Amino acid sequence: MPDSTRSETFFYVCIIAVIASGLYLSSLHSYILFHSLIEITTISIGFTLFILTWNARQILTYDCLKILGIGYAFISLIDLLHTLAYKGMNIFPGFGANLPTQLWIAARYLQAITLCTAPLFVERKVDKRVVFEGYAIAASLLVAAVYSGYFPDCFIEGKGLTVFKIGSEYVISALLFVSLYLFYRKRSHFSTRVFLLTASSIACTIISELSFSAYLSVYGFANMVGHFSKLAAFYLIYRAILVTGLKEPFELIFRDLKKAEEALEKSRDTLEEKVVERTTALENSIAELQRAQEQLHLQAVELEEEIAERQSAQETLQDQAILLENEIEERRHAQDELEKLNETLEQHVQARTAELEEKNRELERFNKLFVGRELMMIKLKERIKELENLASGQSSA
Repeated sequence: MPDSTRSETFFYVCIIAVIASGLYLSSLHSYILFHSLIEITTISIGFTLFILTWNARQILTYDCLKILGIGYAFISLIDLLHTLAYKGMNIFPGFGANLPTQLWIAARYLQAITLCTAPLFVERKVDKRVVFEGYAIAASLLVAAVYSGYFPDCFIEGKGLTVFKIGSEYVISALLFVSLYLFYRKRSHFSTRVFLLTASSIACTIISELSFSAYLSVYGFANMVGHFSKLAAFYLIYRAILVTGLKEPFELIFRDLKKAEEALEKSRDTLEEKVVERTTALENSIAELQRAQEQLHLQAVELEEEIAERQSAQETLQDQAILLENEIEERRHAQDELEKLNETLEQHVQARTAELEEKNRELERFNKLFVGRELMMIKLKERIKELENLASGQSSA
């Protein structure tokens, strides 16, 4: 351990010893004075935590710190009422020792729930205004329940602590053990020092609660041990959040930045080699890109020539298509003329056929007449010959 750290640690130990001695001596003179000094100190720490976390809320890495800061502010507010209501202060006459004990239990329940809730938001985001309003409502309801008489009795004069108060201390202790386990599960998000300080604070809070479950008088030894433990718990959470947050910001608020810096330092030795490799790879890539560019240029020239040829062929095809449409049109006209000629020819053929048929019929009639005439001539000749023969025979007789 460095000498400066040893000196600082020794200084803090001496300061704590002096404060503890002074508080103990004050208890011998007046327990009310001792109690007030303890409570005022823890209340001041609680409000200081709120001031720090609220003003640094924009740069806090983890929202769990915001919950702790806001929560301890309202815890301290109830503790302030507890201090003012303590037996012997005579600020709230007529309530006796029950009122400060009720306010104590209400504040400790709120503290235990805060410590259980905070580690749940190490990796989650939370709306600070919602948290503030939620704590304001919860604290108001608890205080209202205490002063209206709806909060269960915690201390009865002449009998001591009630079952509810003792049972609550054990329930609160159980919740604190749960919070310790939750913080342990999230310890990788905090530096070792911050986690140990937080865990020690919770442990001191547990000791305080167990001490307050056994006292018979609000001025008793167990009550004194409980208040000393509470002071230690608040001081440790103060060290974890406030002092560590101011003196070691890279370990609490800017821890992610510190991790990045450490990673940068580790890679610094190999950075030049990586730059050379990257430069070589980049030069190779540029050379390949240039070759590819030349190939693309050649391909572009070939493509332009091919496009020009295709355009020329397309123009030729368009001309041929135009000529073909003129030729098709001419053929269509010729076809129409041919159809008209065919119709006319067919009409002529039909007329000629009818004429030929008529002539054939006349020829047949003529032939019949001619044949009949010939037959009549032949018969006539035969008759004449018969007559001639007959005439000759008669002459011979």
